[in-house]
Amino acid sequence: MGINEPYFKSYLALYEKGLNPSEVAVYGLISNRMNLSMKNNAFYDVKSGKCYVIYSYVELAKTLNLGVRTIAKIMKKLVNMNLIETKRQFDKPNKIFINDFTPDKANLKNNVNAKCASMDMQNMHIIKTDTIKTDITDNTVNTGVTKSRSKEINLDHWEESVHNVYKLPYNAIKSIRRFTKNNSNQSRLIVGLISKARSTVAKKNHLENTPKSQFETNQNIQDKLSDKLNHVFMYIKQKNLKEYSSYLVTSLKEFFEDAFGLIKETKTVTPKMQTVKFNNRRTIKETLPAWAEDNYKPSKNDFIPKKELNKRIKELKKELSTL
Repeated sequence: MGINEPYFKSYLALYEKGLNPSEVAVYGLISNRMNLSMKNNAFYDVKSGKCYVIYSYVELAKTLNLGVRTIAKIMKKLVNMNLIETKRQFDKPNKIFINDFTPDKANLKNNVNAKCASMDMQNMHIIKTDTIKTDITDNTVNTGVTKSRSKEINLDHWEESVHNVYKLPYNAIKSIRRFTKNNSNQSRLIVGLISKARSTVAKKNHLENTPKSQFETNQNIQDKLSDKLNHVFMYIKQKNLKEYSSYLVTSLKEFFEDAFGLIKETKTVTPKMQTVKFNNRRTIKETLPAWAEDNYKPSKNDFIPKKELNKRIKELKKELSTL
């Protein structure tokens, strides 16, 4: 199944709706599984007249390397935005319905369930993802495209699409593939995080749609993004970070600030020292007072009589009371 530019346009359309990369990835996985549900009568809901998806929060969390609570929040947001609907089941995961779903072109030609074919096919919001080979209990069918060679071909198409649409440099895309070990879902998530970091910095500094903020016209990005990603990926592996999205975005924000020329270089100023010439080289010998000498012994004259001392104390107290 080739991956083309319309896929990325729909991917970007979800960003415009206010979804973050994790939310787009969740919607994408559900959309992909819906294409599979449409081939199986077992996933047709008679009451609603629509096909549905079974995708547990635990499975979504494991696939995207996110927490189950995070998945629950994302699902709630997708429901509130009217992108999906959910229907509870007694002892099974919720049924998930996608509003305004348009099936894959391949599904329209091959083996689409006739019942599901009557679904509304307007307002396409599909995120295509690679088909995963699992059994019928996982709400999928064996499409035979999970062989390593097929995956490589699909990811090669994906790499071309990312370069053509996002204008990401090839070396940066290959760094992503190496880090994710050719995991398509993780790779797409990281591309989304890169785009989010760039857009955030550009918007904050009023650089949207300017040559500085574009991947293809900023030579700093073309030359340095791959090295930055390799450095970040190495740290993630060393620290064994399971949820690295926030760290990746923060690191890339700093990178884009530098790439956009927003960080001014600080010059090291060497102070000018004034040379002082001493013409008089005479050695000055400092003498201590007698009472500071080690062998000093106090005399009678060094003591203040008790009456005199008390008198001074009274005068001092009187002065302090007037303050």
